[in-house]
Amino acid sequence: MPILCGLDLGWSNTDDGGETKVSVDDDAVNLSYVGTAAYNALRVKHFWFHHRLWDVTSGRVIEEVHQTPGRDDSWGTEEDPSGDHSIWFPEKMCEIIARTEFFCDIMSLGPPDGLFLENMKKAFSLLSAKKKRNNNSFNDWQYSWYASQLR
Repeated sequence: MPILCGLDLGWSNTDDGGETKVSVDDDAVNLSYVGTAAYNALRVKHFWFHHRLWDVTSGRVIEEVHQTPGRDDSWGTEEDPSGDHSIWFPEKMCEIIARTEFFCDIMSLGPPDGLFLENMKKAFSLLSAKKKRNNNSFNDWQYSWYASQLR
């Protein structure tokens, strides 16, 4: 039963007969290992939010999963990582976003600031230049909406 800040929300993934309820999504085929893990957790633990707060979409993982702090800085040690352990991450995001050809889905727990904001602005500037070179081949509405979120 989900608990939020010590408050029992009263939601359960079992029905009155004790049977576990799960979401099933026909699009959940050929997912990456990350997508499969996320789907399996969401379909059981957050089934009541399916199609409201989460859904299965298509796409492809373009390279390895990048994480901060990195494995070398966090796995197998009980020490806190150094203060600059993830300084590379905003620049890596910029590089990936700037390679967008059709659609780039960006998720964050909060609005970008500092190095993230600087690099996202740079990425959208690079996308804008690429768009002009390619005679507006990007979907104008999607690009404009995302770019407006950074102002």
